[in-house]
Amino acid sequence: MLGAACALGFFPFVWSSAPVHLLGATVPPLVPIAALVVLTAVLSYTIGLLATRLLGSKVSSFVSLSEVIFAILFAWVALGQLPAPTQLLGGLLILLGATAVKADEGRVADIAVDPAADLSSAAEPPPADAAAAPAPACRA
Repeated sequence: MLGAACALGFFPFVWSSAPVHLLGATVPPLVPIAALVVLTAVLSYTIGLLATRLLGSKVSSFVSLSEVIFAILFAWVALGQLPAPTQLLGGLLILLGATAVKADEGRVADIAVDPAADLSSAAEPPPADAAAAPAPACRA
């Protein structure tokens, strides 16, 4: 969209092939563009994928909401924009939600099925005298 808006003349856009001074060195203009793409897109996307695998999908969905909290904090610290009470309440609710989801995830992991249990007889019909036999006790 931005490229189309620039091409149509809605925004001024200037391209230069002049060398760029970057970290005390003179480099072609594509070097800082490539560094920007790698740092802001490739690296952040890869780290996000790894974090999602480590945290799990449920917790990751709530953690991703923390971007809003950090945007508000950055605006407060860097720009002096004090958040409204509703924004502070929203940030608090997001943090509480992420905490509740993580706590629930840990509780569900405690109620795990025994992987050593023999499940091969689950598809077989019960014997005729199974109605008289007591039900097996549940382990919790």
